[in-house]
Amino acid sequence: MEGSDVYNIVPVADFLNHGYRDNVELRYDEDGNCEVILIEDVSPGEPLTLSYGEPTNPAKFLAKYGFLNDDAPATYCKLLISAPSAKLKEIGYDPSKMLFYTEDGG
Repeated sequence: MEGSDVYNIVPVADFLNHGYRDNVELRYDEDGNCEVILIEDVSPGEPLTLSYGEPTNPAKFLAKYGFLNDDAPATYCKLLISAPSAKLKEIGYDPSKMLFYTEDGG
């Protein structure tokens, strides 16, 4: 199942929090059972995180889950207009400025 485009309903795995620094991964054994494996140390009370989507192109992520969070390293806006009006240009439309990085440059 790993690496495939198969979607599964995994009870309890839906309690994992979204984050762009995964501290868990999902694995499946030979019988198809899902295992949540820690990939780094986690302190008591710290959330278990697994990325729900692509961090630099969140269009599908936003459409599917309805939110974007602040830890995305970049956000790319896909609205590209081939012939923007003068009014759009006046208010700042510029496709070359549609990649926004976080403060740390990540």
